[in-house]
Amino acid sequence: PYDIFFRDVTGDGEPELFIQAGTNGAYSYWTMYIFKMTNNGPENIFKYYTGRVGTLQSTEMDKEWDSHWNDRAWDIMNLRCYVRDIDNNGIPEMIMANSVIEHLLGQTHGPYALTILEWNGKCFFDKTRKFPELARKAALGYVDDSKKNIFPTDETDAYFLIADNLMPYYANMILAGQEKKARDWIRKNAKGKILEWLDDKKEIQSIHDALKLK
Repeated sequence: PYDIFFRDVTGDGEPELFIQAGTNGAYSYWTMYIFKMTNNGPENIFKYYTGRVGTLQSTEMDKEWDSHWNDRAWDIMNLRCYVRDIDNNGIPEMIMANSVIEHLLGQTHGPYALTILEWNGKCFFDKTRKFPELARKAALGYVDDSKKNIFPTDETDAYFLIADNLMPYYANMILAGQEKKARDWIRKNAKGKILEWLDDKKEIQSIHDALKLK
């Protein structure tokens, strides 16, 4: 184990045991385990491969994210696992950056998609699409679609723009329920290899598939 925390993430007032297991280095990858304390000992209620991100933040780190809550755009590159009761229902959400797009690209330090999980009394479930405004913030952290002329005139730079910016923007816009807006904006402003990528159904479907958490 790399980190061990106690934190209430089920809303019952009793802290759960978090164990982050993985490597500790420049190319670290993590699995998060959550255990509920019972009369019969710890019960594993969650195991989640978080990739290079997703280790639980301290409450002090949460306060730092609290200060950015109303920002128009979020830079989720440094987001770990931020605990906050977003909808004030008494059950905190775990707000994380997910490595699925990074893995899709075959990168080790790639871009992320927003992931929000909540306990429903039996298991943690993906609640990301219930908070489209937050996914939109994550998308804007990669591409500001209020601007024009951000696309390279040199086609050799197109791959890097797709991998580093457009794919995570597009993925987070899917989560925000605004895929059409993303497609329309890219089509209006891009050309060449970027439009070839946009029109490649297999490429776009691979993003949708990657967002289906297992």
